[in-house]
Amino acid sequence: FMQAAYIEEFFDGLDFITIRGNYGISDAVEIISTPGHTPGHQSVVVHGDRTDYIYCGDIAPLRENLEKRNIVGVLFNPVEALESLDLLRSLKGVHIFPHDNEQLHL
Repeated sequence: FMQAAYIEEFFDGLDFITIRGNYGISDAVEIISTPGHTPGHQSVVVHGDRTDYIYCGDIAPLRENLEKRNIVGVLFNPVEALESLDLLRSLKGVHIFPHDNEQLHL
């Protein structure tokens, strides 16, 4: 994570672990490594009964990033970003994009 953005009082008292790479939280939830936007960027896959849900995070904040293989403007490594987009594109299910206003219903 970004050391400069770490504000100690935000995290004091929390019980958390640092995850590097892929990590299975349960049979239904896994964290997958999707570097490129940042070195340790991760996405989340939730395995549902009928379909999987893939939360892309900032590697693909908009649907067009994934569909058109458009990398975001601010990133750490463009080659890794494209590889991560390809990984996410290969996953079948419902992709969730954090900045997609059409998809978000608040």
